[in-house]
Amino acid sequence: MKHKKIIIVGSVIIIVLFVLWLFPVIFNFEGNKTDEYKKINDELVNTLYENIISDDYHSRYTFYNAYYTKYGNLARDYILKIGYYYLKNNNELKENSLTNDDLIKENIDGKPLNKIDVSTLKKAIQSIFGPDVNISLGDFAIDNKLKGHYVENENKIYIYETDENLEEYYIFRQRESYAISDDQTVVIYDYFVKCNKKTGLCYNDDRMANLNENIKFNNGSINTKNAGNLAKYQHTFKLIDGSYYWYSSELAK
Repeated sequence: MKHKKIIIVGSVIIIVLFVLWLFPVIFNFEGNKTDEYKKINDELVNTLYENIISDDYHSRYTFYNAYYTKYGNLARDYILKIGYYYLKNNNELKENSLTNDDLIKENIDGKPLNKIDVSTLKKAIQSIFGPDVNISLGDFAIDNKLKGHYVENENKIYIYETDENLEEYYIFRQRESYAISDDQTVVIYDYFVKCNKKTGLCYNDDRMANLNENIKFNNGSINTKNAGNLAKYQHTFKLIDGSYYWYSSELAK
């Protein structure tokens, strides 16, 4: 009887210890965060940074604004451009899907390139900015040559090329480092400057409103040896439902 009692007590202890071990496994509300935290590596950071693009125009609000910038501050057509580049970088554009007849129907003079479903473009934009962002559709410019035309009745975006000349801008960007905070926010730091090739003047922002008096464009390049003369930006990404999305950009302090 005594031996049987010892077996029963031992079994109860084992069951209790097993339940104590199992409880945090089942109810570990921080478990997902730990798993996602481990996924932050150079490959992920490279993927996030690939979506941080500069702009060939000087009149649009972009990631490089020289002040604190969130989604609502970005230019509408710039957001559409970012979605286009996401599809291009991920090989999701169907080559030669647009025809001359399509352009003629829309009274467009240009070289046909791609036809993109609006739903596909929206999904690309949401992959960068989050599933709940508002997306305003319309015509947009990728650069001076490449254009996007919104065809509402087809729910399509026509991508075509014009004969216009490219702008004379020189853009220098270089990723410096990245940091991870306790709340699993990823911050990527980079250097940036945008120069007018004709005047040689350089600026700290895409709109070319903030002159950088220490950097000059000369003979096809700039002197980047002294990084302290370049504008340094920080781009913040936050974890939402298991994925990282761009949250803000600003000059690093």
